[in-house]
Amino acid sequence: MTTNRADRPVKRYRLMMLNKPIAPWRPTLQDAQADAIAAGVADWDPERRVLFVTVPAAIVIASGPPVPARPTPPPEPEKRSFRQRRPMSHAAGRSRPASQIG
Repeated sequence: MTTNRADRPVKRYRLMMLNKPIAPWRPTLQDAQADAIAAGVADWDPERRVLFVTVPAAIVIASGPPVPARPTPPPEPEKRSFRQRRPMSHAAGRSRPASQIG
């Protein structure tokens, strides 16, 4: 296990969504929180000084090798238009005329 000068495990932080990473490992919790806000899955309440993370997103804390000094920026959230979504199948409620059945 990697340790720092004080012989403690090095902590790292990562934003996850449905157990899949949506941002790289970060050296500080504040960096991971910034990733969550940038991805649109968290909001900061300045009065309470609390970060609200939308479920099913989570910030994971792990011990392991140190994070590079210059981490990569968080990925841009995927934007899909209405027309890019999967088409609805016939079994999902749309009926077909009798001439097209069978």
